[in-house]
Amino acid sequence: DHDSYIILFMTIAYYFFMRALTVSNDKKWISDWTKWNEIKKGFLQFISTERLALGYAGLAGITITMISMSWKGFPYIMGIIVIYLGFQMLINAFRRIDSLTTAFLGLITLSMPVLLSYPYYNTMNYVTTWWEAPAYILLGYVLLSVLMVMTRDLPWLLVIGGAAGLATTIYLLLTYVFTELGFLLFSGQGYFVRTKLFDTIAEAQPPDFADFVFAFGPVSIWLAIFGILWMAYQLFTQSIWKKDYLFVMTWALVSIFMAQSAVRFIFNATPVVSLLSGWITWLIIQ
Repeated sequence: DHDSYIILFMTIAYYFFMRALTVSNDKKWISDWTKWNEIKKGFLQFISTERLALGYAGLAGITITMISMSWKGFPYIMGIIVIYLGFQMLINAFRRIDSLTTAFLGLITLSMPVLLSYPYYNTMNYVTTWWEAPAYILLGYVLLSVLMVMTRDLPWLLVIGGAAGLATTIYLLLTYVFTELGFLLFSGQGYFVRTKLFDTIAEAQPPDFADFVFAFGPVSIWLAIFGILWMAYQLFTQSIWKKDYLFVMTWALVSIFMAQSAVRFIFNATPVVSLLSGWITWLIIQ
């Protein structure tokens, strides 16, 4: 079965991505977005200074590309990264931090699996079926990044309001105008559409709470949930704004939500539950 190596490579990809986040520097690289010389100078300085972070982002991207060649559900992995990056850039706007570094690392990580997997999906005639969804995810992320990066010097309330307005507009367009595309994205490529055939697939059914708990083990899942709460406490109460904390929280919350929606995603939630329960166990030992 493919679940074992997907879980392995997904965890490795997230490790590389977290390393890219932790070794990078949120410096104000471009002083003025209206001057081409400043933009060129800032990008050159960014690339020369952040080569290690860019390398880790590239490793994360190529690892997700390996998954995309064998599992058409790789937008699940991309989606977690996009959700995290959206939250991170919103927090950066609130804290008056330049999001160029975060946005660029995300662009490298997300664009590689989309671009490099295209020849494979095109050869197999699966572009409209399985490749379009991650491509539109990448496009949406690029639009969000441009908005959040280039409005760095505007008041955070205006930036966040603009982002919310853009998101609402896109949602309404996908719901009422581009309905086929909206169905493709909102239904998880049709995976979450309940049909009579769908109800016959055991792995697609939502698990009972007891089955969910004992799939991971009672001790492991409750330690992991406590780990999420402890990270949230440190982030929002102690003001310890660690990027890796926010990413692991996002990974855990999305994974647990997906595991509650379908038995199949319990496999994908296993690494982050193990990571958090092990982390809390080590804190208790210390």
